[in-house]
Amino acid sequence: MIEEGEEEQLELDDIIAQYGDFGDTAMGEDEAGAEGTPVEDDALGEVIRDAQKDCESEKEKTKFDHMLEDHKKLLYPSVQDGQKKLGTTLELLKWKAHNGVFDKAFGKLLKI
Repeated sequence: MIEEGEEEQLELDDIIAQYGDFGDTAMGEDEAGAEGTPVEDDALGEVIRDAQKDCESEKEKTKFDHMLEDHKKLLYPSVQDGQKKLGTTLELLKWKAHNGVFDKAFGKLLKI
């Protein structure tokens, strides 16, 4: 029988294993030199595990749970390529940072 904490960890591991859904991952060579290894998967998974551990209050845990739900939620009902809400949000924030867009301008863009 799987205990509640173990069940949550299994779900988190399943989500981490699906990081192709979060958008582009860097493909490179691992220490053994195998090409095509997702380099960011381990680092991103570690960040998510750390974020889960750092949830000290119930409010923080609720925010974390919403983030995980956004990973499962399609961007809109009829999306053709399976794009998820969280992945799209991360791609937009990456674009914002890459282009040096200010928060106020980015907010106006999102309203469009």
